Amino acid sequence: MDGSGLTQQSKKQKLNEELDVVDRNIKCLHNLPEEILRYILSLLPTKDAIRTSVLCKRWEYLWTSIPNLHFNGSELAKRKHFMNFVERVLLLRDSSDIKTFTLYCDVLRDASHVSAWISAAVRRNVQRLYISLCNFRKPFSLPHSLFTCMTLTELELEMPCILKLPPTICFTNLKTLNFGFVTLRKSTQPRSFFLGCQSLRSWIYRIATG
Repeated sequence: MDGSGLTQQSKKQKLNEELDVVDRNIKCLHNLPEEILRYILSLLPTKDAIRTSVLCKRWEYLWTSIPNLHFNGSELAKRKHFMNFVERVLLLRDSSDIKTFTLYCDVLRDASHVSAWISAAVRRNVQRLYISLCNFRKPFSLPHSLFTCMTLTELELEMPCILKLPPTICFTNLKTLNFGFVTLRKSTQPRSFFLGCQSLRSWIYRIATG
């Protein structure tokens, strides 16, 4: 056998060995408990986590219970796709709790949809909520249920608009607050907000009173 034949045989053997390693790793991954698999998926971008549903039957619905959801609708050219994607993810999600919910997007004329998404996170006992909204075409109000969310421990809220606070504010477990680019009405005092945050340990407070 000439040198080229030996080289090809060596490459083929090496490829087979690599494929065997990949196959063993895949089998090990598939045999992991679902709780660990969901944790692995939670480390991926939400879109990539959902794409894993095509890998095998066991993975088909795992994404519906991942604890972390991240939505970024910064590309206006893909606005319709983004809206449909968020609606579908929240519609098909099971009843399990959400640990982290991140939403960055333009509100535009979809205020009711955006508010409904935040409400959905609150209903799933969200613990960490990061909201950054801009480009409002009409008055926007956060859902009142947000301000009495007992499971929330971290809240980051950035909205360059006038924020209307509900009569009742009670964040039982809120420990970290980043509240910025928000204008409060003159009739609303920041003190009334903080009185409802009895467990607060740290905050970044950037509010302009209008």
